[in-house]
Amino acid sequence: MRACGIWFDSTRHPEPAEGQLAVVQRIHLHNLPFDRLGADCPQAAQFCKWLLYLRGSAKILQGRISMVTQYLMPHRIKKSNNLMNTKMNKPQRPGAAMTGSFAKNPFEKIFAYRSFWPQPGTIRQMAKIGIDTVCFFPANVVCSLGIPYSEYPPIWIGPGTYDFSPFDQQARMLIKSNPNIKLICMVDLNTPLWWSRINGFRHDSFHGLGKVASDPDWRKDTADYLQRTLEHAESNYGKHIAAYVLAAGGTCEWSDHSCGEESVSRRAAYRRWCLRRGQPDPVDIPSASAREHFTHGFLRDPAIDQPALQYARFCQWQMSDAILHFANLSRKIIARKKSLGVFFGYILELTPKRLMHIGHVDYERVFRSKNLDFFIATAPYSDGQIGEASGFILPIHTLSCLKKRFIQEIDHRTHTANRAPARASGLAPDVKEFWPNEEATLAGLKREFAICLIEGISLWWFDMWGRWYEGKRVRQLLAQMKNIWEKHGHQTMDPVGEIALVVDPESVLHMSEDHHASIRNTRCLLGRIGAPFRIHSFGDLKIINPDHFKLMVFPNLYVVNDAKHENLRRFLNNNRHILWYGKPGIVRNERYAEDHVRQLTGITPTKERMVSKNMGAWTSILSRVPISTVDGMRNIAAKAGVHCYSDSGEPIYANERFLAIHSARGGVRKFQLPKKYSRICNVFTHGIIAENTSVFKDHLRAPDTIIYELVE
Repeated sequence: MRACGIWFDSTRHPEPAEGQLAVVQRIHLHNLPFDRLGADCPQAAQFCKWLLYLRGSAKILQGRISMVTQYLMPHRIKKSNNLMNTKMNKPQRPGAAMTGSFAKNPFEKIFAYRSFWPQPGTIRQMAKIGIDTVCFFPANVVCSLGIPYSEYPPIWIGPGTYDFSPFDQQARMLIKSNPNIKLICMVDLNTPLWWSRINGFRHDSFHGLGKVASDPDWRKDTADYLQRTLEHAESNYGKHIAAYVLAAGGTCEWSDHSCGEESVSRRAAYRRWCLRRGQPDPVDIPSASAREHFTHGFLRDPAIDQPALQYARFCQWQMSDAILHFANLSRKIIARKKSLGVFFGYILELTPKRLMHIGHVDYERVFRSKNLDFFIATAPYSDGQIGEASGFILPIHTLSCLKKRFIQEIDHRTHTANRAPARASGLAPDVKEFWPNEEATLAGLKREFAICLIEGISLWWFDMWGRWYEGKRVRQLLAQMKNIWEKHGHQTMDPVGEIALVVDPESVLHMSEDHHASIRNTRCLLGRIGAPFRIHSFGDLKIINPDHFKLMVFPNLYVVNDAKHENLRRFLNNNRHILWYGKPGIVRNERYAEDHVRQLTGITPTKERMVSKNMGAWTSILSRVPISTVDGMRNIAAKAGVHCYSDSGEPIYANERFLAIHSARGGVRKFQLPKKYSRICNVFTHGIIAENTSVFKDHLRAPDTIIYELVE
């Protein structure tokens, strides 16, 4: 139906076809001639149901929407009991206690499914192969493609006004599709459209979270919505809900896209923050030119650039403070009986021109929160094509040190993935982002599974807009991987990585955005040298065991102080090799000086590309620019005594029990194990590859991922 500037698909509600797309192409509600719509319109009732989806603008549009809905859908208005002004669907019954093991065991690893859109058929198919844990998102906002996240109407429809019937419809659909379902419920804390429109000083949190994160009105209103949502969910579906995810900001991953720009609330919060820390009142935030100034090429001077540095620290604190604020409020409602998590900590991916502004740098403080049990991040897009290493975009082993859980979100674009939303929003999907065919999809899914199995972490398969996991062979593979997960996924297996990639969040604030790529690129390079590695944050050095590592890589350690140097000294022994990039330690105790590099590394910087120096008990390697080749990085690792399983230049993943390889080219590969094993088996085919050996060969298809079980 096309009327009054709107395209409307009547199949969307009340029960949309699986994967069905319905997109508003042009919305001009202020010009809608509602008097032209009559009850004899063939799709009038469905159209008005969709109008109710837009009732988030009710404060502005109340008269027009009420007029048309009362004319065409009087039964809907009666049922809603004055929808525009009444708090809807208060909890009516106490919920049963969660019986699922996800809540009983806070460290359980999960193998789960997620989709933005209702997928009852897929939920049933997933249930048949044993995937009972499902993440769902009762969203109020529109996504970055310009279309609603959810095919259900919003819940938060006006000031203090909620309609939980869409939540109920979604939850009941999921439970009906799988009565044994365990739900992970995302709670949308973003500002609805009406919220930022009814007052000229309010901002949209989706793209400008930093402008609203300290706004007392947003915190108050959002806290009320959060409380009501959690109470409704617990009272009505507590038996099925195992965990909650707090979502806000860009793509609902606590990302701020405002680039540090000012708002009334942000400026006031910044002034309070400075005064609480004994700093002078800055009165204003630094100008954009000051925030983008770097005195020493790509590095800030702690004295000259102090206002910009101070404000950068505040912006990171502000994002973390918002997360911790709502996590604390959530705990008062759900206590410890349910798990609570967020998307956060993307220090290894958000480059260029995003990492410092997006607000994830203060992740160590958030990771330590007693109110948060788990964290989520997508698999890296920058290294996700077939033949690439994938991996992690946050320091995953920092979470291990803190005994926090991690869920890897797998949303790589498969060959069947629904491309219609991007096309309909005017954004042509990049063909390069999609795995090209079924063989590539099978190899890619096995790679992502291998990473999670070997690292001992949770995963969910993100069926974003539907059709991500179509086809008989893909579904059979999911079933096979679930069986492998049930057999091995809950076992505790020690990591064997002898390389530590150590990222320093404090140094990020001193670096130009153009140089943050060194962190991501180092991760990508290490993923191809044939040896597993671990990713730590600098704060871990005071607690991790130095004996685990033969090579430490510091891609961005530009800022140190006496305490940080003392923690580092624990690793300057046992013939360990330390690889530094750029000008490590050039900022020491809040002072920039070239000689600080020598004090930290023992090497005076020269024009040479790389200098290595034997320091007696350890070896210092100073690379003026990041290592750029796989062979170059592998040679450094080999000199440090790191065991390499393969020299093929392809991704290798390993722990004490499993070895995996991902290959785009295929062919015969030779593997060198650190010790002799009685049997090496292909986990997918159950075939015995070799026996009583530490060296074996295998023929790989192109493309493919193989997981070998190493039996002692």
